[in-house]
Formats: sequence, C-alpha cells, structure tokens
Amino acid sequence: LTPRLVLTARHCVAVTDPGAACNSEGKPIAGGQVHADDEPSAIYVFAGKERPDILSGTARPVRGKEILTTGAKTLCDNDIALVLLERPVPDAKIAPVRLKAMPDQGEIVTVVGWGITEEDPDPETRMQRTNVPIVDVGPSDGLGPKEFRIGEGTCQGDSGGPAIAASGAVLGVLSRGGNGTGAQGADACLDGVNIYTSTAGHADFLRAGYEKAGQEPWLEGQPNPLLAVNGAACTRDADCRSNVCDAERKTCTDGCDEDR
Repeated sequence: LTPRLVLTARHCVAVTDPGAACNSEGKPIAGGQVHADDEPSAIYVFAGKERPDILSGTARPVRGKEILTTGAKTLCDNDIALVLLERPVPDAKIAPVRLKAMPDQGEIVTVVGWGITEEDPDPETRMQRTNVPIVDVGPSDGLGPKEFRIGEGTCQGDSGGPAIAASGAVLGVLSRGGNGTGAQGADACLDGVNIYTSTAGHADFLRAGYEKAGQEPWLEGQPNPLLAVNGAACTRDADCRSNVCDAERKTCTDGCDEDR
C-alpha cells in the first residue's frame, strides 16, 4: 500500500488455528482463534514477480518493524493485517485501495498469489487469474459482513494475496477456502470457493496504518500520492498527479484544451 506498508492476512503473520468456520455475523463456529502474532523482524518483504533466492544470501530483503492488527482474537471477519517495514522497499510499486464501499456481487476481479498449482507445489513466478467473478458478499451463509467470496481461482499458499478490481484497486485479501473434500494439494482447490477479507470493511484500521507509515491513502480512482502535486518540479508527465509536466517550466500543472 506504501513503500513501507504491506497488506496481508492476519493468519500469515500470526499463530492461529489451521482453519476457521464462521457465521453470517462474523463470529466463529469452529476454529479461527488467533493465539499470538509473529515476531515482526522475522518477516521479510521482497518486490518482483520472481521468487527470490533467499538461501544464497544474494537477495536483500526488507524486514518488518511492527505488525498492525485489528486486535481481534478470531480470524472471522478480521483476517487482515498490516506489516510496517523498517525501511521502504526499493522501487516499490504501490497499489490503490477501495475503502468506501464493499464490492458488488458479480464484480470481476483479478486474484494474485504464489500458491501451489497442479504442476508445481512451489512456483518460481507469481501468478494471477483474471476475470474471476465475486459470487457472494457478506453477510451471508459462512460469510461475515466484512467478507466476500469467489469461486475457484486461488489455492494453498495464496493467502494474504489481493483481489484487484478492474480499476486496479485492492478490494481484499485472501483468508480461506477449499472444496470441502479433504483432498490434498491442488486437488483441494478444484471447484472450490475462496473467502476474502474486505478492505472497505476495515477502512478505519487501514487509514490508521497509512498514517503510521507517513503516507496519505491512495484511494480508488484518485491520483497516486507519491506523484508530484501541481507546482512541484518534474521532468515528464508521469511524474505528476495531473499527468501533465510543463515542458518549459519543468513543473507539474493542470492540462487544458488547445482552444483555452
């Protein structure tokens, strides 16, 4: 979300029950208990779509400084966390986020992750699946008010990965899923369902995380806050929130029609 703030699932950065069954109020029916958060400095963050070579020592990770949570003791309706990093990730590409409204049933998303596939239990390249419809938005059966559900699309290892709207904004993070057959590996994901924790459902929590990271939120449909404001120095249009860099003055400015 910022070069120093990473959005993920709570169970990715905590000791929790291995599974969770929840009701439509976001309360646990079985499992889902959070026991303790991990040590922040044990969390490494890398950028890029290729899996880094951690064992060789050539990769240069950024460590976690603090884990931010909602304080909930259950994953139901609260499987979301932020990792505040010790320093910015070099050349980080940040994403906008949806904080105003829950997604709509039928909305199309792209899901992203590092999870297992039928061919590879440990993929070297980050994967994505496009044109995935949201089939249900909570509250609903097995789905809390701050959660939404898709069908098949993600698998074990994709937890904490985003669902991204057509606008490019993050709508939520993957919490749990499966097909309920008890199968192992990728077979457990075929024809399954997957539940995401909504970012909009935790807007206040995320805004507090942005504040701690020292950056205003990049809201869906708004300009990237890392870009320069009008009057600031620039060398190209892409440097500016307005996407217009005055070639003579070398400052960001609003665009205008040719006849004005």
